Order: sequence, then structure tokens, then C-alpha cells
Amino acid sequence: MVNIRPVDETTDKRFTKDRERSRRFLESSLDEQTISSNVIVPLVGGHDKRQRQLYLNDILRLISNNEKKIFGISFEGFHAYGPSTENIDINSLKSFIEETRTKLIDYKNLLFTMPLLWRPDNVIHGIDLGFDLFSGAYVAYVSDRFIILTFRYNDKICSNTIRTEYNINSKEYANGKQSLLSDCKCYSCKNYTQAYIYHLIQTKELLGRTLITVHNLYHYHAFF
Repeated sequence: MVNIRPVDETTDKRFTKDRERSRRFLESSLDEQTISSNVIVPLVGGHDKRQRQLYLNDILRLISNNEKKIFGISFEGFHAYGPSTENIDINSLKSFIEETRTKLIDYKNLLFTMPLLWRPDNVIHGIDLGFDLFSGAYVAYVSDRFIILTFRYNDKICSNTIRTEYNINSKEYANGKQSLLSDCKCYSCKNYTQAYIYHLIQTKELLGRTLITVHNLYHYHAFF
């Protein structure tokens, strides 16, 4: 449990209240946990380095006294959550992340994560920054918008000049006789055409979204 207001306009007073409440929530949770429990600690403070450092100092004291109960750290407060997190560039947060990891260097077994719609390029950068756990919600999110993932495996860091996706709900695919992605070996691409899946979407058949999700899951996982 954590009290967060991620917008940059949040006042210093508001940040202080959020930090104090979050610390109390965490202390209460740790008091109630058994040694066998695994707690992921939220690290708040948004883009305010001073507030984030103040909360980290509180966290360090708690970790030293509850090391067996704390499983990892979750970086919180950088965004408003939801769909907008797809557009975040994880490298823009590099200085915050590296500074925190340096402070926690003595705790070798801590897991690091962040709530985010993890685009494949952000996953690659996230691994470089030391993240261990990634949400798989990105595929479900893009599939719900009828987006077909097409990024190339030999371009591990996606380029802005390369088409990485398209919307199958566009009329240009109404008569498409090819698969969702050429050379893809997923079930959807081996058995169905763009036109068929476009038709399923127009008639609001559940199968349409299912076939899109099957392709996107296959393609996303194959990237790694």
C-alpha cells in the first residue's frame, strides 16, 4: 500500500504527506507480516530527487530491520499509471534508478520492478538498468486496440524509422489475403488472413481479438 501523486506539479508539502503516509503504511504492513512473507516495497517521490531520497532513507532503515521480509523494490510515482505508461522512455529515469540501486548495493537479493506497460525496447533497457520483474500487460493492452505487433527480432532496440505495429481494424486490410505478419509461425498467421480477422472485428466476434492476442503474445515472447 502506498500514497502517491505522480504529477510533477505536486507541491513539496503534498509530497511530504504522501511520503509520511507511505512510510506508515509500510511499517504497519511489515509489523503484520511473518518472516516467510515476501513484501515488495514501493519507493515514492516522483521526479523530486530530494523527496525520493528522503523516502529511500526511511526505507533503508526498515530494510535493515526487516531484511527477511522484504523481497524487492518497486519504483513508483513517475507516472499516472494506465495506458499512458506505454509511451514512457525508461532511459529518461536512468539517473533516479541508478542512484537508488547504488544506495541498495549491499542488499544483493532484492528484486527490482516498476509498474509499466513494458514495450519490448523498454524491457531491453530495463534489463540493462537492473530490473528483474516486468508486467506482461503490454500485449493485452495493444491487442485490445486491434494493434498487430511487427517489430523485427534483429533490431533489439526498436528504431523510430522501422514500422513496429499496425492497426488491423483499418479498412486497408479488409481484403488482405496475407497473414498478419509474413514469415510469422504463430497459430493465427498460419491459419488466417488479414481480411478474415478484419471481418471478425467488424462483426464484433470474440475470436478476432483472441487471434490478435495469440499473434502478439507469440511475437512478443519470441523477441526475447
